[in-house]
Amino acid sequence: MYLLYSSSLKARTIILFFLVSVFNNHLISQVTIDNFSYTQSVVASGSSAASGTETDPGAPSSILGSERDIFIQGTSGGSIIFADVSAGTFSFNTAATNSGDFYIMWDGVDGLAGLGDIDYVGLGGQDFTLAGDAISLTISSADGPGTINFEVYTDASNSSTYSLAYSVISSGSPVTFDIPFSSFVTNLGTGADFSNVGAVVLSGSSGSGVDIGMDLFSVVLPVEWLDFYIEKQHGHPVLSWSTAAEIENTGFEIQRTVDGRNWERLGFTEGRGTTNDISNYSFKDESALSGTFYYRLKQIDSNGKTNYSSIRSIELTESRPVVESVTLYPNPASDVLFIEGQTGTANIYNAFGQHLMQFELKNFKNEINIAHLISGMYILEIDAGGETIVKTFNK
Repeated sequence: MYLLYSSSLKARTIILFFLVSVFNNHLISQVTIDNFSYTQSVVASGSSAASGTETDPGAPSSILGSERDIFIQGTSGGSIIFADVSAGTFSFNTAATNSGDFYIMWDGVDGLAGLGDIDYVGLGGQDFTLAGDAISLTISSADGPGTINFEVYTDASNSSTYSLAYSVISSGSPVTFDIPFSSFVTNLGTGADFSNVGAVVLSGSSGSGVDIGMDLFSVVLPVEWLDFYIEKQHGHPVLSWSTAAEIENTGFEIQRTVDGRNWERLGFTEGRGTTNDISNYSFKDESALSGTFYYRLKQIDSNGKTNYSSIRSIELTESRPVVESVTLYPNPASDVLFIEGQTGTANIYNAFGQHLMQFELKNFKNEINIAHLISGMYILEIDAGGETIVKTFNK
């Protein structure tokens, strides 16, 4: 805790500020604005202003542009306010009887931190779109309502802003706000180009008796994945996956390959749009019969951008025991196929695994019309009370 933090001061404001993107439990790309590993303190008294700069030339991944500017100013009262960066935390503190504003600027150029001193192209055109489609901010605590503002500049003539209003947030129950790039409002010119960022500014206020804390500021992909796996159920692959959060997620296209190169579309599962809740999904591939199959998910967001999951595989070798009590005749068949010895749901596939027919076997002797099928080999699959029965026939 900073030495000037006295009994007259309220609890500190805490900000951890990153740009990071996570996908499939792997780090795909990362643009760190600041992990606050380099210490810095700025102190002001009352309505007077103070600013300071910190340079990190040896570790550009620690501070975006290798340089950080902080500007603070009291807005009421006469007590000391200060900003303190240490041990991976940015803290903004005011006395209980006064309020203050803070600004943190990343523009890649050492200098004063006043709002008129920003180099709007100092970052040299950082591409935030490589890390994701949205900015995520986690506020860990707030004992009163407030607003956090962030600005993204392409240059002095083009910028976009977003004002995030929050209410009371209990300590220990953080709230995450996901803000798509598309939700930013044009401030100057045509707005910021998130693939060509020249400067970033974070600003906020601490009112009298109001304390806030922020834990994570990040650029995220439309979907944060928790898990993706495949298991065999009744002889068929069942894909299951879950997400921790979704941002304007249209849904998932399920894809399969047998050679690792040519992917086919099996189906589509709708997403939940925007949510911070855990979402669970599943898909059953009824056309996979035997062999090794590879699967992936193509996630599609509302603006048409796509991301792919990692690849999962499954081998089907012992999934379909043949029950000799099932009899097919004639074989080869012509227009009618007789099936005896079993009831249940039956499906017919061609030799390429394409589903052609589904019907119910209601009696132990069933007459099935197959006149529309062309000449070739076919696979009959019967789901008989949890047991999968497979037979082949020719026409």
